[in-house]
Amino acid sequence: MGEATPVETTAQRVSEFLEGAGVSRVSPTVFAARRGSAVVAVEVFPWEEDEGPGDAIVEVRANVVSGALPTLDLLRQLMEYNASADFGAFGIEEGGMITFHHCLVGSNLSRKVLHEVVREVAAVADDWDDIIVEQVGGKTAVDLLSELRQPKLRPTIEAPRQAPGEA
Repeated sequence: MGEATPVETTAQRVSEFLEGAGVSRVSPTVFAARRGSAVVAVEVFPWEEDEGPGDAIVEVRANVVSGALPTLDLLRQLMEYNASADFGAFGIEEGGMITFHHCLVGSNLSRKVLHEVVREVAAVADDWDDIIVEQVGGKTAVDLLSELRQPKLRPTIEAPRQAPGEA
């Protein structure tokens, strides 16, 4: 077998660094954990450079709220938070998902920094998801997971009717 890629090497280091921290490995390059109503994902992906073998990016990300209708006031609050945050930044995806994430370079990754970033992203997402839902609606990550795991089925087949006189 050939030499491991930067993504494979970094994913192995992430796995070792997060062992015993309540984080589950979802796939070879994706890890996930829950804090309160927030779910945090740690994903390793390639960072291609013009010269050389490249590196890996470690993205620590939380989908904070889905389905919200952000107001200008909320957007201002999120941008003000971004301006003062030590780690991470809020963003809004094309579909309207409000996210919070921070990226690290795989070759410079340390256990201490990875743990701090995971804790900070989880704490921010868990604190802000409730604030956002209260202000503008939407659903937290745990709300969405609950819906996926326990779909609410409506009856589509009627119970057989009993003929008069049958018991």
